[in-house]
Formats: sequence, structure tokens, C-alpha cells
Amino acid sequence: MQKFNISRINTDFGIFNVIGTYNKKCKELQISQLYQMGTDGWFEMDINRAPSVVEKLEPLIINHMN
Repeated sequence: MQKFNISRINTDFGIFNVIGTYNKKCKELQISQLYQMGTDGWFEMDINRAPSVVEKLEPLIINHMN
């Protein structure tokens, strides 16, 4: 697993900072920390309470990593 930190990824549903690990061979992604840009700066999201956001981000992150 390769550690990654995407400091800024722009999506149709927000701007995010993502930290996690990625296995390029089997395209396995694990997000450990997720921040969203708000009006007052970055705020940490609870990845367990925002599974729909994580699901939307996963293909974008995998595409970014490959």
C-alpha cells in the first residue's frame, strides 16, 4: 500500500483534501482522513458518517492516482 496525500482535489460536489493509502495493483483505496473546503477553510469530515461522499470520491481518487 502506498500512502498518499492529495492536498486539493476539485469535484462537482466540493473541494477536498484526502489522506490515505492506495494499492495500485488491485486498485484498493483506503481513506483515513477527509477534509472539505468550507467558507472558513478546511473542516474534517467524519468518513464513517459521510459514506456517500467517500463513494463519490473513490473513482476520482483512483483516476488521479493512476
